[in-house]
Amino acid sequence: MPEQETRRHIEMRILTQYPAQNYIGQSYIVPIKLGPLSGVSCPFIFNWLSYGASTANPNIVVNLDMSGSLVAGKLGNLRSVYIDNTGSDVPIYIQFPDTGETIVCQPNCTIWAPCYTQAMKCIVAGLGFFTGDIPTTYIIFTNLPVPPATNIEIQTAVALWRGSSTITRGNTIYSTNFGTPALGDQTISYKDTINAIGVFRSNLWGTPLPNGFIILTHIDVKCYNAVAAASMNNEWLLESTGISGTLYDFIAQQPAGQFQGYDVLNMNSMNIKLDATQTWRLRATTNATTSLAVHVFNWTTSPN
Repeated sequence: MPEQETRRHIEMRILTQYPAQNYIGQSYIVPIKLGPLSGVSCPFIFNWLSYGASTANPNIVVNLDMSGSLVAGKLGNLRSVYIDNTGSDVPIYIQFPDTGETIVCQPNCTIWAPCYTQAMKCIVAGLGFFTGDIPTTYIIFTNLPVPPATNIEIQTAVALWRGSSTITRGNTIYSTNFGTPALGDQTISYKDTINAIGVFRSNLWGTPLPNGFIILTHIDVKCYNAVAAASMNNEWLLESTGISGTLYDFIAQQPAGQFQGYDVLNMNSMNIKLDATQTWRLRATTNATTSLAVHVFNWTTSPN
């Protein structure tokens, strides 16, 4: 690992480099039972917004003190801690100053971890907060020995694929940052004729959808039965009639004479996200063919 990267990881564990605040609230005891074992727990709720977490103040460290006579007397020893960090996009750290043990809970995760400490004090840190996505974290200390365990929410519940926060191909999904994977399981084929400049297939996906997007994974267009006196270059546009405008502008060469097929367009392994509320079409901007031309248009999509 490069020296700079190694230093960054080490510094992340030195939580005392950040200014610390005291916990907002009071510690208290809740009786618990684990099978035949009876014990007590001390729960804490961290509403990170209350500590001023933001893009301008991304790293928050909080001092926890459970050494008060009421709590410490009933807890006796800290043996395990539960951290519920679901719904959070930042990691949470608990560090015990007497031993230096650092417990880490990754984003969107819950864990049980042992507490290697003889003290009743620790620091809790959240690193990397950003405005508009400030979560709440739940932490429970207990005097019962609970085996270490991790429950990763996103990987085991639902896979979310993040897209750009600025969608450049439509104005109705600017705030839609997540989408399912492009399965490419909707295959559609159209056959149509075009004898002059104009529109070929006015809406590629039928009636525009009220919302959502189309992920385009493959296109191919072939021309049959065309008759031309001489070889010519034909310009085609794959475009929206709405705000998105032209997606592709391509040139297809048509050979002279009558023939039984040539590729107008053939594009594979695409992953293009299109606004499904707009009308998308394939349009010829030059005289595409003469009489009897038949175009076969195939595409594969994943509507969402």
